[in-house]
Amino acid sequence: MNRCDDAYQRAINKIKDYNKQKIISYCCFGPTGPTGPSGGPTGPTGPTGATGPTGPTGATGATGATGATGATGPTGATGATGPTGASVNIGIGTVETGSPGTLAQASITGTSPNFFLNLTIPQGITGPTGPTGPTERLFKSSNRIIIDSS
Repeated sequence: MNRCDDAYQRAINKIKDYNKQKIISYCCFGPTGPTGPSGGPTGPTGPTGATGPTGPTGATGATGATGATGATGPTGATGATGPTGASVNIGIGTVETGSPGTLAQASITGTSPNFFLNLTIPQGITGPTGPTGPTERLFKSSNRIIIDSS
């Protein structure tokens, strides 16, 4: 037995005497020796192990960019004809002459089914004076009018 083994055995015996239920390993260590030479080339890779269990689902990522608009679909079938609507009556309401140079105006008044179109039409500007016409005299003689152009 070497000195380390002898010290180890004495320590074990003392501990056994002190506490019969616990055995503590004890050994003497000397200084670390030099690193040994490297081994040979790396050996072949071993077989792949079994796949582990799937981990928990991660958080949802941000929404991506909107894609391009798709092509327009085909035109749908023509719908059924709707019911005939109520008749409407449109009559002429007021017609007035507005001042020269103003804009024409139109409005619709009344309630369904009776409406009225109201108009304001501007008076035209006064034109130039025309030439003087011939002088004539009118005579009334027993239900007839006589024009004398002389």
